[in-house]
Amino acid sequence: MSSETIENIRIMSVIIGAVTLLGVLYTLLPAGVCRLQGKPVGKYAPEILMGEVTLGVYILSALIYLITSGVLKKRHAKEYMSLGSGVRMIFEFLLQTGVWGAKKPKMDMTKEEIRQSSLLNHFSRKVNIVPILWMIIITPVFMLAVLAAFLGIVTGNASAINLFQRNGRAEADAGNLVFIMFICLLLLLVDLAAIVRIRVKISNLRADIEEAKIPLEVLDEEFQNSQCIGHDIWIGEDHIFMSGGGNAYMFAKDWILSIEQRTIIGNIRMLFLPYYMLTITALTGEQANL
Repeated sequence: MSSETIENIRIMSVIIGAVTLLGVLYTLLPAGVCRLQGKPVGKYAPEILMGEVTLGVYILSALIYLITSGVLKKRHAKEYMSLGSGVRMIFEFLLQTGVWGAKKPKMDMTKEEIRQSSLLNHFSRKVNIVPILWMIIITPVFMLAVLAAFLGIVTGNASAINLFQRNGRAEADAGNLVFIMFICLLLLLVDLAAIVRIRVKISNLRADIEEAKIPLEVLDEEFQNSQCIGHDIWIGEDHIFMSGGGNAYMFAKDWILSIEQRTIIGNIRMLFLPYYMLTITALTGEQANL
């Protein structure tokens, strides 16, 4: 079996494991709370049965993850990425931190100085439309989920929680509260990911310019004569200027060793979840991930 197939199975096991773990908490936690309180758990019989099945699926997915991880680590020790590293990379990608926004310029610039530069002014004024649409859609839903969680915790009223599910259960038990808190966290991450991508930051670009030690006026002239070949990707005589996510970058052509495209979520076509990362490697070994 190829490493790519094993990696896809491993990623699938992580996705299934995360969903079933939430299912286990959602179905078995209310019954567990009732048992600790000395109350009868008969009314949770359907949930307990579903929770036991879900627990079995979770254990199976965990075993598959451990087996596939062991195989991949043995085959590709240097490239192997642990679950913790993968989760950290996902959070860094969502919030545009770490490798996606680590560079900081040493010199300060005023807004007027930035406006006078055609290169910096272009990317500093760049606004991404898709994140704005996502924010407009997600923010009201997030606020509604927060309200539902508040009402469930403070008043015990689950009517607002039921807007996010179909079973129509009328009480804010432990399972419902776990469910709505998970929904709040998920919506918060998506909302923050959209917000940080609305305006393109130029700190990485300014740091790249400082490292190149080329007068800004020279780069402005090159940018003005460059050609746009895609979504805010500009090819100049000696450099590539581009924005990716919430950051802008500059690369010297002569310093680029390779440009590689690879999947970071996995080519799971049945879930329609391929997400591609462009890795630009310099001759010095430095990499930029977009």
